[in-house]
Amino acid sequence: MIAGILLVLLQAQAPAPAQAPAISWSVSPETVTVAEPFNVTITIRAPLRTVIAFPAGPDTAQPLEAVDPPVVHFDTDSTGTPRRIAVYRLQAWQTGAQSLTIPVQVGAGADAQKLEAHPAVFVRSVLPADTSLRVPKPALSVLKTPLLWWPWALALGIALGVIALLWRRHRRRRRRAAPPPSPLSVAEGALARVETLGLLEAGEPSRYVALHADILRGYLSSRVAVVSRSQTTAELVAALLGRALPLNRVAAVLDEADQVQFARRPVTVVRAKEIAREVKTLLTLSDDAFARDVLVPPAPKKVA
Repeated sequence: MIAGILLVLLQAQAPAPAQAPAISWSVSPETVTVAEPFNVTITIRAPLRTVIAFPAGPDTAQPLEAVDPPVVHFDTDSTGTPRRIAVYRLQAWQTGAQSLTIPVQVGAGADAQKLEAHPAVFVRSVLPADTSLRVPKPALSVLKTPLLWWPWALALGIALGVIALLWRRHRRRRRRAAPPPSPLSVAEGALARVETLGLLEAGEPSRYVALHADILRGYLSSRVAVVSRSQTTAELVAALLGRALPLNRVAAVLDEADQVQFARRPVTVVRAKEIAREVKTLLTLSDDAFARDVLVPPAPKKVA
């Protein structure tokens, strides 16, 4: 009897077995337009003090790209289980269903394991349906005699697979060897992609202006550590004080873009093109100033 009571007490005092790490994810919103930012939230449930390493973003070979570094925080769920949560802000430049893989390393050393998240989002085009320029193929003629086509198709598929594998290896080697692109070239590439969307032709000058302003914010945030895309225009300009930049022109462009994007201020196609040209000019002037690394000395204090 006494031995049984002691056994029960020992079992009650024994620590509960550690719960195995688990991963879950969500996408918000699940349907977006081309270049529209969306959030991917990845949650890792693991024991306290477990080392968890989230990647900086998806691999560059995948169809989605990161807008900002992930925001990671820690909390517990309703059952008291520790959770590590990472929120990614992504963009897609291709239409249709897009999916990606985000690997997360849980643990360190020999006990480390890799958990993968597979979020998916549907990207719809901003162009009207009649601009797709889809032409139906002509009807196939009826074959008079059966042909053994499958061996040729199999051989062609194998050849194309080998060529694709070799080309992919070649691109990876070139990507590893090439230096990272400059912030200006990244911004100019984003501007070129916006022009291919045909937003002005589709009657969306407001979205055209908003994307140009976001590209200017992204360039400045990549050059100055204290600048972030999420800052207001006043906060961004204040963070750039002391640098020989055209801050008045930057503030004017971003203020007008804020009015168009958030206050629903109407904008014409002509004005949208003028704002786009001003953004390109500001990128060039700012890059020249950063190359010189010129700082404006603070104004002297007035003595009463």
